[in-house]
Amino acid sequence: MSETGVYALEDRWDDHRVTLAYRPWDGGERREVFSTDKMAGYIEPRGGIVSAGYLREIESFALRPGWDGGAQ
Repeated sequence: MSETGVYALEDRWDDHRVTLAYRPWDGGERREVFSTDKMAGYIEPRGGIVSAGYLREIESFALRPGWDGGAQ
């Protein structure tokens, strides 16, 4: 939560996608901050090998203020 809105971590099992979204308190539009499909090249499984049926897991994440007041 922030003074201007709330950040929500959304999990979609149908395509194994995790998204961090921002929703402002004033009723403005939902904004996608990042999504694992956009970060697929940066998320590496343990052992460095992606086998068929392997699910990538996010164990933790952190946010920091961005230059425009948003999250990075």
